[in-house]
Amino acid sequence: MSKVAMPMVRDGGVESKDADELKPSPELVTYYREKVAQFEKEREELIARIDAVGVRRAELHQSEWELKKRTMEVSELQKALSDAHAYLFEERDRLMTMQAENDDLKLKEVEDRKRIENLLKAMDPTKSDITLSRDPPPVPPQAMSGPLKGVREGSKDSEFRMRDLKKKFVLPSKKNKGGGKTVYMPGDEDGESSKLKIQQLETMIVEQRKFANERIATLLEDRRIRDADEALIREAADKKVVELEDRLKRTEELLQQSTKDYILLRTTPYILHEQQQLLNAELESLSGERESLDGKVRHARKDAKKRAEAEVESYIANLRDQLQRRSATATQYERRISELESQNANYKKKHREIETRRAMDLEGFTADVTTLRRLLAAVDRKLHQTRLTQRLDDDERLDMLMEQLEKRAPDPAPAPGGAHGGVEFRAKDGPGMAAPLDAKGVAFDVQHIRKALSAVEERLSDARVSAAAVAGQTAQEIHDAGKLAAHNAAASARAAGDALDQTRDYYSNAVKAMPRGGAENVAFGGGAGAKSKAKPLGIHNRAFR
Repeated sequence: MSKVAMPMVRDGGVESKDADELKPSPELVTYYREKVAQFEKEREELIARIDAVGVRRAELHQSEWELKKRTMEVSELQKALSDAHAYLFEERDRLMTMQAENDDLKLKEVEDRKRIENLLKAMDPTKSDITLSRDPPPVPPQAMSGPLKGVREGSKDSEFRMRDLKKKFVLPSKKNKGGGKTVYMPGDEDGESSKLKIQQLETMIVEQRKFANERIATLLEDRRIRDADEALIREAADKKVVELEDRLKRTEELLQQSTKDYILLRTTPYILHEQQQLLNAELESLSGERESLDGKVRHARKDAKKRAEAEVESYIANLRDQLQRRSATATQYERRISELESQNANYKKKHREIETRRAMDLEGFTADVTTLRRLLAAVDRKLHQTRLTQRLDDDERLDMLMEQLEKRAPDPAPAPGGAHGGVEFRAKDGPGMAAPLDAKGVAFDVQHIRKALSAVEERLSDARVSAAAVAGQTAQEIHDAGKLAAHNAAASARAAGDALDQTRDYYSNAVKAMPRGGAENVAFGGGAGAKSKAKPLGIHNRAFR
């Protein structure tokens, strides 16, 4: 690992001697370029941070000023609210005093009016006899219930009290038949006025107490608000003091660190000079080692180049041999592929021929099954005709039934060229004829059907053997095609075997249902030849199953 000598800095300048001695190399230039780029990047980041801090500081100062302004406004509003409460209480006190004076004046006015009215009535000569009395009236006056409601409703209560006084002081006597009157003069020590004054005083006391309670509650609320504000202000001041103490502590720490860095920077140039000398000595030693290593590297490079060229030549020769062998192998594989393709084409052709033969065999089997079904229908008709002939007499009704049966199940026409193994089927003698030899004819037809079944069985066996032989030849080369052909052949053989089983069961049931006289002459299961022919049929069917 090569070490790059750093220039020594003394009092902000670079020594020109060391700079001249340094040999500019690509590593040194790259190193200084990276340092300059890193310094510029750090400088831009620092400037961006300082700008961001300045913006945040201005915003913080604006927010603090707004908060202080709002706090002062809130304090002024709270002071104004307290003054308004004080003015309100003073005005309410004056209002209550004026209402009390108004009530006193109204009471005096009512008493004076009553006295004047009583004096005028006593001095009037036109009236009848008037008796003056200082005794209480016969009907006691109605007392006022409850204290006054409030200071604001004092005028209404005074009016109600005046009306009561008017009713109480003058009470005319209706019992005097001579037209005389009794006037009750109010005395100086009357109790009604005293009661009214007492009620008035009680109402005033209640209102004064209520007013005092409201005033005390308001003063307590103002005190609570002032205490809360003082607590908030004290808390904010405490926070501010703590924050300022922290800032002072950080400032002192920064000052201490800056002083320490300044002292270290004063001694750093001497340390850097010593390090520079050590690095120069190390650089000289490393330069000598580098020259020796460069010579060794050149020799090693030449040797490695020679060895690499030899290895490349050997690899090229080996690859050429592999290419030739691959070409020969590819030619063999291509020839083998062409042979296999030709064999595959032949096998496909054979498979198509087998498929065509199987389709033709299936078509022949279908035709044979159709013919056998028709023969079964004809045999069934003949059996029915035989039973009808034995049960009914030879008359028109029997002829009519025979004709209907002929129309429903006519005899099948014989196939041209000796289909069904070259055996021709015997037709009936004539429509509506019930001869005594009908049972023999039925037996004859059954024998022909047995022969036809044997022929179908032989054809099925031949088809199976041929299909198995061809499948055995092609199974080794094209396994999939042989498997498909064997599956199709087995399916067709199974279907044909099922059809033969059904036909045999049907014929057996038909022969069993025939009369005893006709069944004895039928060779189905009675003769040795029939047994010998029927036996392979069952074996063949079991083999297909």
